[in-house]
Amino acid sequence: VELTAQHYPAAFARTPANGRLPVHTALRYQVAHARVTTLVLDLTAAHHPAGLAHITEDDATPLHLALEHQTTHEAVALRVVELTAQQHPAAFAHAMVNMLPLHLALE
Repeated sequence: VELTAQHYPAAFARTPANGRLPVHTALRYQVAHARVTTLVLDLTAAHHPAGLAHITEDDATPLHLALEHQTTHEAVALRVVELTAQQHPAAFAHAMVNMLPLHLALE
């Protein structure tokens, strides 16, 4: 992940047809270690800050994905909340299928 950031930082902004940035994939599938997912978050914030508020074709922001899965590592979820609050506070008001991030966090 770090080598990608060094040699191809545009990868963090690359969006395939499904509208998911690497940060969405990391949070949706959570197959990587929490440190790797946190690194993807931090590198997205550094190289493509708008990605933290990017909405996929299924209406999800990284914040929604981090909070909708009960399996999300606590440190990852807190980092998503922190970065979103710093760079895109309006994302807290985006509803995914009529559910705000707060609803997902409380489920």
